[in-house]
Amino acid sequence: MDITFEDLAERYRVSDGSGFQLKQFNPGDAWKLKSKDRARELLESSIKQLSDTQGKLYPQLDAARRKELAAARAALLRAK
Repeated sequence: MDITFEDLAERYRVSDGSGFQLKQFNPGDAWKLKSKDRARELLESSIKQLSDTQGKLYPQLDAARRKELAAARAALLRAK
């Protein structure tokens, strides 16, 4: 069975931060990853996926900020 990014995310996801302590985890835990090359592939793939997602979210955030600024400006102009 080839391990996927989703498998790793499911194993290491912290869904409830209460009581979480990093010292409870072994930094050398490679779980089912048997090869550094495969680990590198997964890392590169996940970095690309994160970058792509951020690239999609950033314009939405920027648009939301522009709307907030426009609303604030309009409110200030009405108050004058």
